[in-house]
Amino acid sequence: MLASLPHRDQYRAALGIPADHTLIAISSTWSAGSLLGTHPTLIRRLLAELPIDEYRVAAIVHPNAVAGHGAYQLRSWLADCVRAGLQIVPPLEGWRATLIAADAVIGDHGAVTGYAAALGRPTLLAAFPDDDIAPGTAISALGRTAPRLDTTSPLRPQLEAALKNHCHDTFAEVAALTNAVPGESPERLRATFYRLLRLDEPAHEPTLHPLPLDGLTPLPAPRIPAVLVTARTGQDHQWVRLQRFPAEQWPHFAPAAPGTRAHLLVHHRHPARRLRAAADIVFALVSEAPATDAARASLLRQILKAHPGALLAAVAGQDDCLISDRDGTLVALRADIAGVADAGGANGERGGPPASAEDAGPVDPLTYASAALARHAAETSDSPPGSAEPAGSPLRSAGNADGPLRSAGNASSPLAAAANGITLHIGARRVRLAARPVAREADRPG
Repeated sequence: MLASLPHRDQYRAALGIPADHTLIAISSTWSAGSLLGTHPTLIRRLLAELPIDEYRVAAIVHPNAVAGHGAYQLRSWLADCVRAGLQIVPPLEGWRATLIAADAVIGDHGAVTGYAAALGRPTLLAAFPDDDIAPGTAISALGRTAPRLDTTSPLRPQLEAALKNHCHDTFAEVAALTNAVPGESPERLRATFYRLLRLDEPAHEPTLHPLPLDGLTPLPAPRIPAVLVTARTGQDHQWVRLQRFPAEQWPHFAPAAPGTRAHLLVHHRHPARRLRAAADIVFALVSEAPATDAARASLLRQILKAHPGALLAAVAGQDDCLISDRDGTLVALRADIAGVADAGGANGERGGPPASAEDAGPVDPLTYASAALARHAAETSDSPPGSAEPAGSPLRSAGNADGPLRSAGNASSPLAAAANGITLHIGARRVRLAARPVAREADRPG
């Protein structure tokens, strides 16, 4: 693993981790005292607290646990987490490269967590049966030096503190007990093996290949089928800052910061009926939709009819998003690359540094529909921009099916104005949105 550290960027690329995202690896050994055995809801809680446009999460589960329960059973238990973006690393290969790619590790007393610390990764212990650990070992040193995760408190602040406060020599003792002669293992091990076999050792240098990319399935860009979106808007409504969280983990969601509004975006075929019924925006993917705007408009009408509580319906493509309100107004939103340089600074304020090419994307076009709803909600809300959320369900913060989005459908409708020219900030990226009105069926000649 040490010899493969220089290839970290390759492993992150194989996992599909963007440079501006933080990869968290969760490691659980086997037995009742393991991370999953002690805190079976920890992965759900972590996913609920980490914005999907800033973090990715991978789970490394001990092969004994996978074999004991069965791979199918494990995936069944974690099915909602997989829908929320969790990557389950194969039990035999891929875990070492994932540790190298990770920015931080949450684990237990298993060897994988010990290797993570020995590699110098910020490491938190969510479970650690101290009485079961042999003294004088690398794992006992891990138990003395690694911070313990307080599972009764919010997880993200503890994770961010571990990332911020980690020092390169925090786990020096763990590393020394794991490998007393780093860099010399190939020569020493080969010499030992040949001596035990009573054979002459070859004269050439032992070969040492980097870890393979086997088992590293790319983590897709988070097109998660149910997303809770929190939004803040500027005083002039010219920018919107979004954070997105997996909605299936809603019971574990940490309260949003004051001054944010929230809405729910759900795929029209999501298996959870309650989420679909509560959705503010219901969406389909372009792969499920017809090719023309007119045919897609028909699909959007069907979606809105099937989901009477939704405010908007959307078809999300690779580069744009077609949106309809209940009055039939259609708007296609896309990133205005030419306008990115005029976007606000990193904190959502005008006059900031010019945006770079990386700032321009890629950004999930589903966020364009969220930006439109968030801006329109801010403009039509009785409370001033940036004020606390009005009382009531956070999933109904933008109004209801009889709200102001029921407007006359034309190029000047609130839906068209809601996002045209707005600067969208999400994670470390920002884009300026442009809209093109799309004629409704009633407006088409003939």
